Amino acid sequence: MYTQIAGMPIIAYLVKMIPNVEGFFIMLTQTITVLYMIYYILMFITFLKLRYDQPNRPRNFKVPGGKIGAWIVAGLGLISSVFAIILAIYPPAQVKKEVGSPFIYMSVIVLLVAVVLLICFILSQLSQYHTNWVDPDNEFASFTWQIEGLDKPEKVSSNIPTGRNV
Repeated sequence: MYTQIAGMPIIAYLVKMIPNVEGFFIMLTQTITVLYMIYYILMFITFLKLRYDQPNRPRNFKVPGGKIGAWIVAGLGLISSVFAIILAIYPPAQVKKEVGSPFIYMSVIVLLVAVVLLICFILSQLSQYHTNWVDPDNEFASFTWQIEGLDKPEKVSSNIPTGRNV
């Protein structure tokens, strides 16, 4: 409820600032595209990191070609995602009619992405202080690094899939 109270005046102001509602819809769609591509960039980076940190871990799928194949797949994914972000932020030809100016178009998209990422970061930081959110009766399988007794995620040497096999 508080999020709606805080967010709706911002959205109403942006709609009022932009001469055409279709322009606001275009910018909102492009903002969502940028956020999705950021998610995919993080996913490809994590894919590569896990290939090095947990090489022995059993997986449901294999990328052919070993580490070279993983780099090719992740590299193509990263390049495609960055290209999609550039295309989403780059103003289209009809931006003058729909939005007003290319500067407003790019600024609003970058601002909306920054606000969403800032909210995610704040919620992530706040969640670290609430240990009572975890149900002690939960049968959550531990991470491999936890099973090996490490304090934080780092390179592991086992291939233990879950805590139930220990």
